[in-house]
Amino acid sequence: MQLNFIKSIANKRLLCLFGLLAINTQGRAQLPTCSGANAGLIYYVYGTTIYNLDPTLPISATNPVVNTISLPTGAIAALSLGPNLNAVGPSPTFYTVAGPNNYYYYYNGSSWTNTGFTTGSSFAVNPGGGGSFIYNNAGGGIYKYNGSANGTLLTTLTGLTVADVAADCRGDFYILKNGATSELDEYSPTGTVLNTWTISGPATSGGGGLAVINNSVYYCAGANVLYGGTISGTTINVSALGTLSPAPSDFASCPVSTTVIGKTDTVYACSGGAGVPVTAPGIAPFTWTVVSGPATITGTGATVSVTASANSVIVAQFTSATSCGATIDTFKIIVPTALVSTGLPATITGCGTYTNTLNATLSDTTAGLTYQRAWTPAIAISSGGNTLTPVTHLFTNTKLTLTISTPFNQGGCSFTDTGTIYVIDKSVKAKFTDTVHYGCAADTLYLTNKSTAQTSQIWNFGDNTTSTLLNPTHLYTSQGHYSTLLTVTNGTCTDSVRATVDTPHIVHASFTASLDTICQGQTITFTNISSGIYPSYTWRFGDGSTDTNASPNHTFNHEGVFLVKVVEKDFVPCYDSSTLRVFVDSVSFLKFTTSDTVLCQGQGITFTGQYINIGNTGNSWDFGDGTVITNRNPVEHGYLEPGTYPITLTAKFRVCPDTTIKKNVSIFAYPAINIGSDTSMCPNGNPIQLTDIVNAGHPGATWQWNTGDTSSTITASQPGVYYATVSVNGCAASDSVWIKNDCYLSIPNSFTPNNDGINDYFFPRQKLSEGLVTFKFNIYNRWGQLIYQTTNIDGRGWDGKFNSLDQPVGVYIYTIDATYKDGESESYKGNVTLLR
Repeated sequence: MQLNFIKSIANKRLLCLFGLLAINTQGRAQLPTCSGANAGLIYYVYGTTIYNLDPTLPISATNPVVNTISLPTGAIAALSLGPNLNAVGPSPTFYTVAGPNNYYYYYNGSSWTNTGFTTGSSFAVNPGGGGSFIYNNAGGGIYKYNGSANGTLLTTLTGLTVADVAADCRGDFYILKNGATSELDEYSPTGTVLNTWTISGPATSGGGGLAVINNSVYYCAGANVLYGGTISGTTINVSALGTLSPAPSDFASCPVSTTVIGKTDTVYACSGGAGVPVTAPGIAPFTWTVVSGPATITGTGATVSVTASANSVIVAQFTSATSCGATIDTFKIIVPTALVSTGLPATITGCGTYTNTLNATLSDTTAGLTYQRAWTPAIAISSGGNTLTPVTHLFTNTKLTLTISTPFNQGGCSFTDTGTIYVIDKSVKAKFTDTVHYGCAADTLYLTNKSTAQTSQIWNFGDNTTSTLLNPTHLYTSQGHYSTLLTVTNGTCTDSVRATVDTPHIVHASFTASLDTICQGQTITFTNISSGIYPSYTWRFGDGSTDTNASPNHTFNHEGVFLVKVVEKDFVPCYDSSTLRVFVDSVSFLKFTTSDTVLCQGQGITFTGQYINIGNTGNSWDFGDGTVITNRNPVEHGYLEPGTYPITLTAKFRVCPDTTIKKNVSIFAYPAINIGSDTSMCPNGNPIQLTDIVNAGHPGATWQWNTGDTSSTITASQPGVYYATVSVNGCAASDSVWIKNDCYLSIPNSFTPNNDGINDYFFPRQKLSEGLVTFKFNIYNRWGQLIYQTTNIDGRGWDGKFNSLDQPVGVYIYTIDATYKDGESESYKGNVTLLR
C-alpha cells in the first residue's frame, strides 16, 4: 500500500516536466473526473470558489488552481462529489447544500439544480458521497441521503469529535475523529464499524476537509497545512505536505475505488529456511510486490512462497468480490533473530556427581516474539532446563547443546550452540567399624576409621560430643541408642556414614506385691518385673528373712512396717535394687477415758479413746442416749438427764478385725440451792441470817461461802453481796443475795440547767436514798442570799433560776437537814457548780 503511494508521487513528479500541460488541463476541468489522469484530484471550497488540488504534486502557485464551476448563491461552504443520484445530467457530479432549509443541490452539466430534498438536519458541515449515498456530518450525527427522499439520521457518534466525512464506491463511509488521539474509522452503510486506524504524526487533528484516495489519506489541519499518509496495518503515519492558500473549508474527492484491508497480516519466516506460504483473499489477477526488506516472492497466484533473510514488507493487489475496485492487502514478514551462547567449555571439580549452574546468554532477539529454551541431553540437567541458567547433574565429561526456538505460530525457527563440561573427580569414601565394652558407670566405644581419600575427619558420637582423631575411643555415661556419624573430607568433597551404637544393658530392679497392707500372720506374693541381661536376685523382707527365688511368697508373723528389698545382678555385673514398704497391722487393745472423774448433768465431757493408730481407719462412739458420733477422737458429749449410760467405742482397722469396748458411766444431777431474796439494812443495824433452805441437813452436802464459812447458815452484819456454793456427789450449784445500804444520800457537785434533758436539776436525792423521813434543802449565792428552798422529799430540785431568771455560771452553797426512819439525823453543807 505504501509502495503505490510512493510510486504515484514519483510519477506525478515526472509529470511536473509537463507542468504547463497539466495545469491547463486542470484549469479547463469543470466536472469531476473519477478515472484517468485526474481521478486522484482533491476539490476544495473557499467561499463559493472551487479549487482543484493534486495532492501528489508539490503545493505551488499553480497547484491548486481555480475550477470554472462555482457554488450556487446561498450555498454553504460544503462540497461533495459522487454518482448522480438524481439521474439528470453527468455522473459523477458535484453536490452542495444551499437555501434556508439545507436542500441538496447537484451540478447538472450547466447549472446547479435543487433536488428538493434536505440533508435531514438543520445544517450540513462535511458531506461526502459514494456508492448510492451522500453522508452528512451534523454535530456528530451522521445523516444518509439516497437521492429519493430527505436525509435521515443513520447513527450518532460519541467519544471523539467528528471532523469530516468521505465515502467509497461501495457506499462505506470514512470518519475522521479528533481527540487526545485521532483516528480514521470505516463504517458500513448501516452504521457498523468495519475498520479503525490510529493516526500518528506531527499533526493528528484535522477539520478543513477529508479525502481518501485509494490507500492514501489527506486532511487539512491548523494553519491550513495539508497532511497526508498511507493506510498500513492499524496505523496511519502522516506528514506535512505544504500550506494551502486560500484556506479550505471542505474537501471533496472521488469515492474511494481501492479497498485497503485494514489489518496488516504477519508472516514468520526463518532466515535460510524454506519458503513460507502467503495467501491473499480475492479474485485474480494478483500483483505481488516487495515493499521493503530482503524478501523474495515465488509464484503469481493467490498463494505465493516467500523467503527472507530479514524483516520485510510485501503487498498484494487483487480484485475482491466485496469491493468496487482494486483491493490492497499488506503482509509483514518477520524473520526471527537470536544470538545464543552456552558459555562453555568449562571445567568443574566434583565428588562423583557434578553440579554446576550454567550462564548461557541470549541476545539480538526480535521484539514481541516468544523464545523457548531447551538443553540436551535432558538427563544432564537437574533443574532449569527451560532457562539460560540450568543446574547440571553430571557423572562424566558431557557435551551440552542449548536450542533457542520460536513457537510454530512464530515460524518455528531455532538457534543452537554446543559446549562441553569437563569434570575432575575428587570423591572420598567414609567407612568405620565399632566395638563396645560395657560397664556399670559408663560404656566404652572403640572406633576404627577405614575411610579412603580423606585428609581430615570429624566424629559425632550422638551425645553432643565430637572428635577429630583418626581412631577415637569414647565413653557413654548414659545408656541408650546413639547415632554415631563419621564425616570425612579432602577440602573439596565430603562423605559421611552413620551407624547406631546400642549400649542399653540396663539393670532395673522392680517388683509388685499382691498386698502391701496385711494383718499379722498373712502371706504376700511378690512378683518380679525387673529387666536385665542374665539376672539373679536376692530378697530381704525386713524381718530378718531372705530368699533367692525370682518371685517369692513370704509370711509376716509380727506387726510393724517392713522394708522389702530385692537386689538384681546382671552379666557385667551391675546391680540395682527396688524396695516396697509393707504394713503389717496387729489386733489392737482398746479403752477410753473421760475428762472428769465426776460427771454431772449438762456438763460437757471429753471422751478419749486409746488404741493402736497403725492401720486404724476410724471409730464409732455410741453414748447410750441415742447419740452416735463417728471418726472423732477425742470427742465431747453432754447428758441432759442424770442416770447410768452404757458407752460403746468401736475402733476400725484396715485389715485386722475391728475392736469394741463397752462400759457404763454415771451422770449426777446438779443440786438446787436457795439462800433467800435480796434485802436491805442500815449500816451498823441489826444483822440478817442467810441459810441454804434446800440442802440444810443433807448428809452428803458441803458448802462454801464467800465469807469463808462452810456451814449451811451464816449471819450478815453489813450491807453487801453474799453467795454460797453447795456440792452433792461432786456436782455444785451456787446462789447469792444482795443486802443493800438503806440509809444514805447522794449529793452531786455540779449540774447543767440547759434544758437538754440531762442533769438539768440539782437535787441531793437523785439516787433515791432509802429510809428518809424529813428533808430541808437551801441554796445560797456567793453573797449569802437565799435563792432556793424546799422540804419536798419527792421534788425535782433547783433548776438554776431565781425569781424565774437564769442564774450566772458559778459556785453556789447548799445546806441539808435530814431525818431517817431509824431516828437518826444528819446535816450537810457544801458547794455545787452551775454550768451552762
